Amino acid sequence: MLDNAQARESTENGNSKPGPLVTETIVETPDGFPLAATLFEGSGDKPIVLISGATAAPRGLYANFAKACVAAGARAALIYDYRGVGGSRRPSGWRERINYKDWALIDLPAAAARLDEVAPGHPLVGVGQSFGGQALGLCGIADRFERYGMVATMTGYHRLLDDRTVWARMNLIGVPISWFTSDIPRWMGLGEPIPSSCYRDWARWCRHPEYSAIPMCPKYRASRR
Repeated sequence: MLDNAQARESTENGNSKPGPLVTETIVETPDGFPLAATLFEGSGDKPIVLISGATAAPRGLYANFAKACVAAGARAALIYDYRGVGGSRRPSGWRERINYKDWALIDLPAAAARLDEVAPGHPLVGVGQSFGGQALGLCGIADRFERYGMVATMTGYHRLLDDRTVWARMNLIGVPISWFTSDIPRWMGLGEPIPSSCYRDWARWCRHPEYSAIPMCPKYRASRR
């Protein structure tokens, strides 16, 4: 018997071949922050695929791509929301600061571990958009990936961007607003609301020529705000 998600996909596509088995799941991180994720499984034997999104992009944006990966023979694909974004809301009583770098240092490896549970030891590849590509250099498990594709991944240092208003928008509008809200509101135009602490981190990265290298600097860790 087909899983309901498989049967629905098969009917919508107008063919008799089952679509991927789609499972809404929770990724447990080492520090206890639950991440909302969606797992797509198929019968293929090609690598499992971890899909890491851009800042403020909900995981649902990548659902069709994950389905296409499985349809092309991937054993499984996983999409997930970083902590504080989309379905990965703060747990009741959570008091720890949510850091922008946590998405790479903690969330990405935890998502990879959850995907590994589907097919332990199976070849793993990744695709990251924007921050999801930058996260590879911070995650500490880069050698686990056989290949990693990056989409629109570049430095965010403001002086290297074509948009000459980004510094003012982030630091004169966004950062002040962030001190009065727990999350950057949707009307700011980023996409999904993100934790205000992450936004301040992001703004700091964009002010620095080294951009995403600075979370590893002792001075940065000591002075984070």
